[in-house]
Amino acid sequence: MRIARTAIAVGLAMGALLGAAAQAQAQPEGGVTAKSWFYRVTTWHDASVRSCAATTCALDQEFPLMAAGRTNTASCWLHGEAVTDLGYTNDIWVKLERGDNVGKYVNAVYLVGDEYGNIPADSVCAP
Repeated sequence: MRIARTAIAVGLAMGALLGAAAQAQAQPEGGVTAKSWFYRVTTWHDASVRSCAATTCALDQEFPLMAAGRTNTASCWLHGEAVTDLGYTNDIWVKLERGDNVGKYVNAVYLVGDEYGNIPADSVCAP
């Protein structure tokens, strides 16, 4: 009975290790900034969508405003110009994914969640 339990435990451990190895191989090369998955971010207040991480950058022509309560797909975050509004300050800008491979950024001060808009802290945009 003890041998059977040990064999089962070893089999489960090996399965977990093989699964982790397969998952690690599926990750893209290039470090933590080259992630292939996306996140959902939601605004709690209307937010301008810009072509870079600063208020001096142009508004996006197709998508200039992310209205309060709207959810969008995002891929990563980066440091940019600090924005102070409605009693909050944040220099984190979140890159929105709209399918056209063009950078569209919203300041996380307007996003629901933590200072990264609930995107993992290690999901930094590639330079």
